[in-house]
Amino acid sequence: MSPDSFIISDDEALLRRYWEELLRQSSDLPNLAPDLQAKALADAMEAEHPKKAATIRDWNPMRRGAKLAMLMTAPRKESLDAFTELWRLRSGDQEVRCIALYVANGVELRLVRGGIKRRVELFVDVPLLRMRSKQWRESLEAEGWSE
Repeated sequence: MSPDSFIISDDEALLRRYWEELLRQSSDLPNLAPDLQAKALADAMEAEHPKKAATIRDWNPMRRGAKLAMLMTAPRKESLDAFTELWRLRSGDQEVRCIALYVANGVELRLVRGGIKRRVELFVDVPLLRMRSKQWRESLEAEGWSE
């Protein structure tokens, strides 16, 4: 797995989706004061995630700063279906890729060979996703696949 692969937790993915939509609606969002940014995020989430919106409104200044910094510095995804390739292996003329695909209820880990999904698992816990990806890779390497 590439050490620079960026995978976010389920909670962060939820925040990210709303943050990205807010950025599409207003390019001035990054210039607002942090309390106004957090208010905009909570307001955007209120209808579908009222408990999460309440939590955002209760963030103390330190937590608010950390969460907003995470949202502003995480790589931008072009769409909600954006994915991250974790690794790629070859055996002869065949290629297999392991990708993390952001979906509405978490992150899908997919093993794709020849354009066909061979394995798919849904995760909301990023460390478990990384562990499963490592297991898949080690299993394929034991069968002779390599970079």
